[in-house]
Order: sequence, then structure tokens, then C-alpha cells
Amino acid sequence: MTASAPEGWLGQSGLAWNILLTADVVPPPTRILRERVEALAGRQGWPVDGAGDVVEGDMPRVLRRLAARDEHRMPVAVGRTPEGVVVGAHHAYVDGLGLLTVLGALCATSVTSRAVGVDGGRASARDAGSLIRRVAEVAVRPPAGLAGDGDGADPGDVFASTILDGPFRTATLVHAGAGAVADANRERGHRSDRVAVAVGVSRAGGTRTEVADDSGFIRLTDVERLGPAEVEAAIRRAPLQFGGSAQGGITRAASGLIRTGARLLAPRLGSTLLVSHLGTIDADGLDAIAFHPLAGGGSGVSLGAATVRGRTVLTLRARAAAHTTDDLERLLGGIADRLG
Repeated sequence: MTASAPEGWLGQSGLAWNILLTADVVPPPTRILRERVEALAGRQGWPVDGAGDVVEGDMPRVLRRLAARDEHRMPVAVGRTPEGVVVGAHHAYVDGLGLLTVLGALCATSVTSRAVGVDGGRASARDAGSLIRRVAEVAVRPPAGLAGDGDGADPGDVFASTILDGPFRTATLVHAGAGAVADANRERGHRSDRVAVAVGVSRAGGTRTEVADDSGFIRLTDVERLGPAEVEAAIRRAPLQFGGSAQGGITRAASGLIRTGARLLAPRLGSTLLVSHLGTIDADGLDAIAFHPLAGGGSGVSLGAATVRGRTVLTLRARAAAHTTDDLERLLGGIADRLG
């Protein structure tokens, strides 16, 4: 049995839409992981057949395997590495904070985040009109892409990560990420203006324990021109954008229009960079939790963050057709330098 995306799913076609979470922990035996993921599938009403498959290997192999998974017999997949546990999930069913709940279930511990949900009174742009405005934007002022050395043929993803001391606010990461992208493009003789950043947000917050997708995003443009305080203010006032799921009363006709537009305009509708921060995480017995969000459209580059016990793991993820691991490590170094 294959788990198809639910009705109203607006995600860009041609992408596997798997988000990933890793944690440094003495990994439970494979048999125990199988039993726990099967129990989770039963509680969620997902197909149990095949739910207990566990991908094993070193971290790069497991990340690439789970990122590329396109036959979703169940929404969640599990990996086991010498360093710990990897969880992958289809974004139509599970968001980043939901992955924390899955990780806790697999490791038999409590994993929660102090992240708060977006203000319920925030303006929304989850309708066909928002797509029309985006189409007008890309026609006149398309966002910059990140220059890269990908071979154009590899269908997989590439990853990079680093650990920094201290927690960081999302706005600080957005400012550092946009500045580092502009620097990287300038050094290569590419456009360094019109840096657009999508900021992943939760509509529920980190205390939610259900496994679900309550995500959305807000979108900022010309971020390379903004100072730290201006980025903070822009995040506070930006409207909530439609994401992968058509929650919030989008009509069937509008959903169809959005899907068609996203498919045809994906290379130009996407932002330069997606930033998604899981916040400060309380996790008994787990260290160095790393989040690998997915970015569609454009060059598809995402910056993930998670803070545990005063240390933050930053990750970059991109499509290998456009970027190499070296590209991401250089960019990650630039972001870390800007964070000081």
C-alpha cells in the first residue's frame, strides 16, 4: 500500500518532499526501531506493511537514501547510523516539529521545542491572489539564485553541517544567510541583489505532540539590503503564505490554479534560500539534533537550525544538480563568519 499525498496538497511536482532529522544518540537496535516505527504507524493510521524498514549505513548514505525516497508506503522512514538515528518524513504529513515527536517515539524519550507558533491574527496570503502577485513579481524582478558547481545530472541532494556555540534567533540566521549568499554570488561574478528568503514557521508551536503538518512560511524580498533590526521587523509583519497543504479555506479551483502555477513557474517562484529553525529543543539523552528542511523552486537551497543545550547545529541542503558539497561548505562557512 502506498501513502499518497492528501487532497489539497500543493507541493511542487518532481520533488520527493522528504524532510530529515538526525540526532546523536546510541542508536536502539534495529529490531527495536522496527517495532517502534510500526507502533507509531498503527497509532497514526498509516499502513503498517513495510513501516518497519530501517535504512542502515554511514550518515551521508542514509541521508541521501531517505531524501530521495519517492515510494511512500508510509509517510515516515527511519535510518540507523553509527552516530545515531535519522528520521525522514513526507512533508504532506509531518512538519519539522512533528519530526521531533517521531524522534522521541523512536528513542523512547521526550523531545519538545520552545518554538512558538505564528500569531493567529497574522494576515494570510494563502489564496490564488497571492500566486498572481508572485507571478507578477517573477516576471519583473525574479529572485536571485545561488551560484553553484553542480553537474546538472545528479538527481539527489547534497548536505553540509556545522555546530556553533550559542542559540540564534531566526532573524539573525536570515540576515546572516542572505548576506553570505550575496557575498558568494558576488565572488563568482553573479547577481548579488534580489535575495529572497522563505522563513519556515509553525502554526502550532513546539509544545504540540501530534504528528502532523502545521507548517507555513513567510517570504521576504531584497533581504541583502536589510539590517538585523529590519529583518526582525519584516518577519513580524510579513503575511503567512500558502505552503504545501491547502489549509485555511482555499477553494478547490484556487488549489488547482496554485498547483498549475507552481508546476510551470517553479524555477522562478522559489526563494533564493529557505530558513527553518526548530528552536531550542529539550531532549533527554539526545545531542546535536540536525534538521534538514527542503526547499523547492529555483536552486532549492535550505538552511536548517536546531539548538540543544546551548549549541546550534546549522545545516545546508541543496539539489546536487545545481550544487556540490564544497559549495555548501563554503556558504556555511560564510554564514558562520557572519554569526561571529
